[in-house]
Amino acid sequence: MALSKEELEARNAWIYFEFNARNQQGAKIDSPEQQKEFAKPLTALWPRLSDEFKTAIGPAAVAFRESRAVRIAATNSFKANKDYRDAAVEHAEDYDYANDGEGTKATLQKHIDSCSRLLEARRDYITRSERMSAVLSSGLAGMPAMAEVDIHLSTKRMADIVVPERVEVENLLKSIDGLRTQLNKGPEDMAPRLAARRKVFSFGPAWAGGWSIGSGAFGKASLWVKQDKVGTIIDRLVLKESTLNEDGWANLQENWAKKPNAPKNSKDMNDMIPTEALSMFRLRSRVGASESIVRIRNWRLEAAARKHRLYLEFCPYGDLFDYTMGSPLSYAQSRRGTTESLKAGIPQWLPESFLWHTFESLATAGMLMEKGELDAAPTEPAWWDLIVHRDIKVSNLFLGLPQEGRYRGYPSVKLGDWGFALIVPEGDKRKPEDFRVAGTEGCQVPAKRQQPGREAKDNKGQGRT
Repeated sequence: MALSKEELEARNAWIYFEFNARNQQGAKIDSPEQQKEFAKPLTALWPRLSDEFKTAIGPAAVAFRESRAVRIAATNSFKANKDYRDAAVEHAEDYDYANDGEGTKATLQKHIDSCSRLLEARRDYITRSERMSAVLSSGLAGMPAMAEVDIHLSTKRMADIVVPERVEVENLLKSIDGLRTQLNKGPEDMAPRLAARRKVFSFGPAWAGGWSIGSGAFGKASLWVKQDKVGTIIDRLVLKESTLNEDGWANLQENWAKKPNAPKNSKDMNDMIPTEALSMFRLRSRVGASESIVRIRNWRLEAAARKHRLYLEFCPYGDLFDYTMGSPLSYAQSRRGTTESLKAGIPQWLPESFLWHTFESLATAGMLMEKGELDAAPTEPAWWDLIVHRDIKVSNLFLGLPQEGRYRGYPSVKLGDWGFALIVPEGDKRKPEDFRVAGTEGCQVPAKRQQPGREAKDNKGQGRT
């Protein structure tokens, strides 16, 4: 006897719930063939189940699945807002023209809102889980165990879900209470902390920020803005903080370079500058660098904490990863309102002219790293030491403001994140195997373990290193 549409949907919802529950516990029921095999004993069992179970299981399974999806989305939103809020509060965001700390309050309020949404989602998830547990318990009670599928496993799992969810609900309630207490603090409570943080980062009173915009293997980056007395933003920069472990701090041959005026054979830390900072400073003044390399504005050293800070140009359009291997759908959605062909959410290919623009920027950066000049004679300038980036990849190609020359319709493409950079003087006797493995897997060239070489084609100036 053929099943009605409603009963077929209910059975399928139950089967989907059962194999999804097992996948979440580590099973691998992914392919259509595996799902079909898994469904066979449940399909055979279906006619023996009560009408009450068949009526209740479909809506309960769908409601549980939807509730779980909402909970996941709320959790992701909560984490994003928490990261943003932690960075903002840690770095004491404050707007110079505001007397009531409204910048921090807005950030805190957004975090409270995300906590409240997650709290509501978790409570609903508990309700749906309990409903699903009740339906499974009553409908499958007394059914004999099957060799192919443990039909009572999901009932046990539903019971295991509720207890930790209730604990998380209690934790969220406490978090919201604490955040609301902070929200009610006046500017007089924040003033000492704001002054202290600005002093640490060498910022004047017109600077506000600390908003997290990225992190990597050695540190994190945050955005700071400068405002005039009426609140208009007149400057932006990125503060990159890098912290080294004890071994990294002591690694003079890779992480440190001599100051230009330091004695040749000195190993005194006072004569050293982080290689990342010196590489960027040496490149900053070269013709072509402003179009192809992220500009460094200043740097600070905090030796006691094994930390250094770079004050960098802000590239407002993100990095190339966002438009390639990041999330094409997100890219499409961001342009959906302005590009007719993206209304279906299908991303466009990057224009060929932009790709040539990117290649030219990489070639320019590579020439500057190798020779220090774009139109140098066949022999390099005697004063120039080779710079090796070692981590060229799309997520380190940042998109800055358009230039006035060619490709003026596109953002400038600038090579950044010089944390793995090396400066290799003429006559350097070190071999590639003398250096620790650096860079990102999949973006490392084989030549790095073969011979040093000074040609850019080997692995030094250009390529995906």
